[in-house]
Amino acid sequence: MSATPPLNAALFSPALAVHRRPRPLAADGLSKAQYRAVVCAIALAHIGAIWGVLQVPAVRQAVVEAAPIFVDLLAPPAPPAPPPPPVQPPVLKTPPPTLLTTAPA
Repeated sequence: MSATPPLNAALFSPALAVHRRPRPLAADGLSKAQYRAVVCAIALAHIGAIWGVLQVPAVRQAVVEAAPIFVDLLAPPAPPAPPPPPVQPPVLKTPPPTLLTTAPA
């Protein structure tokens, strides 16, 4: 018989699991300059692949046919509302002039 105690199922429950911190991104062994170079190389590879695919006439025609669909999905912004008309000051009516007449003689 072995001298190890029997394993308890409660020790393996997720509630008791020890959460380990994820490794930091800098632990991959690349310096910042190397990391940037890898990111730029991947971006250039994608751009080159897209350019290469667009050299095929069938793909180019499909893109031209699908372009109006993408344009319709992007609605232009609503035009700005016109400014409200300026407030007109109220027009005051002048009272009729009083007529001064002389008494009949």
